[in-house]
Amino acid sequence: MTLQDIQKRNEHFQGKAAALVDLIPGAGLLDISTALIRSARVIDKYMVQLIHAANEKQFQQAMNLIEEELDETVYILDRMDMKNKKYKLKVLENFLKQGYELLSIYSLCCDHIISKRVSKDEEVI
Repeated sequence: MTLQDIQKRNEHFQGKAAALVDLIPGAGLLDISTALIRSARVIDKYMVQLIHAANEKQFQQAMNLIEEELDETVYILDRMDMKNKKYKLKVLENFLKQGYELLSIYSLCCDHIISKRVSKDEEVI
């Protein structure tokens, strides 16, 4: 999977997050939807920075920011899941599944990038 593939998934997820507000009026999802869209954009931005980090400081900064946003997104998705206990809507279940899958992909990417970075650093030593 390429970075562009992940970015397309991210954009698709953002579109679904925006559509939730219209699909479930009155459910109080506007704040949650807005926060998810913001987090998805931030994660994408810092993933690109992580990939192109020229030094250790830039790498660590990008990684820390990604980790914070991933944690925030998990928290938001968990809140949505709690809200859906009341509504029991399949569309929300599917959305949550997509959200958790996207987070898993980003997490795996971070692991892969760290592994490559460590291997590269070991070669230099």
